[in-house]
Amino acid sequence: MKAAIASKFAGLKSNSTTDTGAGAGAGAGSGTLTKGDADAEKAKLMKAEAAKTAIAEARARVAARSGSGSGSTTSGATATTSTPGVDSPATAPPKVKKASRVVTVIKLKKTAQGEDKIPLSSRIYVSIRSPIFPQLDDKSVYVDKTWTVGRALDKIVEWLKVTVPKNEPFDAQKRFSIFHAKELGNTPAVLNMQDRLQQASQVESGDVFYLAPADWAWSTESH
Repeated sequence: MKAAIASKFAGLKSNSTTDTGAGAGAGAGSGTLTKGDADAEKAKLMKAEAAKTAIAEARARVAARSGSGSGSTTSGATATTSTPGVDSPATAPPKVKKASRVVTVIKLKKTAQGEDKIPLSSRIYVSIRSPIFPQLDDKSVYVDKTWTVGRALDKIVEWLKVTVPKNEPFDAQKRFSIFHAKELGNTPAVLNMQDRLQQASQVESGDVFYLAPADWAWSTESH
């Protein structure tokens, strides 16, 4: 009887020890898995943080480029808006004016009177008009830019054979002056008789010379 009880007690003790060992082993195993999971979780967090940082940097670069593009667009819009204010539709582009002037000079050269001895590099081709001698209108001459305005006037009167009608109360050859305009329709301005043509920077081939008395009062109907 005692032997049976002792044997049963030994078996219970053995089971208890086994359970305890198993529990301890399980506990030890559970501890090892938890550390591995922590390391894996830490690695995941680091990757997530790195991804977030990369995304944030990418968004910042995109925003910077968008801001720069917006500024360029605004600047371009401003330039486009200001252009009409500067270049008025009534003002012809410089290239168009230059091309028109070249054509005008070519036409003048075909019929211009002058002296052959004037060097080509010194010639100024002009159209002639006069409010009192309409027969001079649309005549053309070329003069030497080194001449004075007075000498140019004398030569023009000579070449075009300007004669003063008997009923005119003045001597045209003495009291005539040259009035200058860039083109027809502009109000002419008198040139100083003593100045050389090359000193008058505004005078160039393609301009208009009006022959009229020095005291002529210009109006829209007289030119």
